[in-house]
Amino acid sequence: MPRFGGESGQRVRRRPAQLRGRPVRNRGGRHPDADLVVPMQVGRDEVIDMDKRRGQILGRVENPRNPHMRGVVQVLQVLFGLEPGGVVEKIHNNSHVLEAYAMANSTLCSNLPTGGQSRRGEPTRTMSKNCREHLRQTIVLLKPTIIVTQGSAPRDALGTVVDRCEPIRDRVDRVTVGGVQAIWCKLWHPAAPRYWGDAGHFREIAVPALRHVRHLALSQQPAPLEEGIRKRPMSEK
Repeated sequence: MPRFGGESGQRVRRRPAQLRGRPVRNRGGRHPDADLVVPMQVGRDEVIDMDKRRGQILGRVENPRNPHMRGVVQVLQVLFGLEPGGVVEKIHNNSHVLEAYAMANSTLCSNLPTGGQSRRGEPTRTMSKNCREHLRQTIVLLKPTIIVTQGSAPRDALGTVVDRCEPIRDRVDRVTVGGVQAIWCKLWHPAAPRYWGDAGHFREIAVPALRHVRHLALSQQPAPLEEGIRKRPMSEK
């Protein structure tokens, strides 16, 4: 069993893996089979079990959303064929998009170097190394069709468990993890500067990439690149 833990001078809290919402299997080819979103860590000085975390996420259906969950909803809207940022947030079976996906943090501990709540404490190398087998097994169990990483730390963590990677286009790869084949989309974290806005990362880069991912998941055939798509370096949060 992989170890939990940080490095000297850092406070670390253990948490079980979070599976937030539930993957929805395809009915009639209108939606990808299952979506897995991989952010970084929670960043709170408390132990959170799966029921509590699921309740926190589903509470965002009606309650105000922070930038992260706002970004998650809009990612899911694109993947389910809805207008990102639009008023429609439910899919064909009348489930809200937050009830129709899974989320698993790239690390199962929170790095709290200053004590208390810390939104900026990033996972240490030790944490990432010790938690990567948990991330691998989460993917093996859930068998997602699409994996979306949010930020550089989750991107790097997932990269350590990928067995095979076939680049498709900027920010989109076809990968195999423990025998599970999925399409991987690498995005900035929604709290990063310049993520939002008409000229920001989301509209200009993320939406075209996500639509391409959706097409691949539904058809398993390459889609033509949209005109005007520019590649950018991954200077993420």
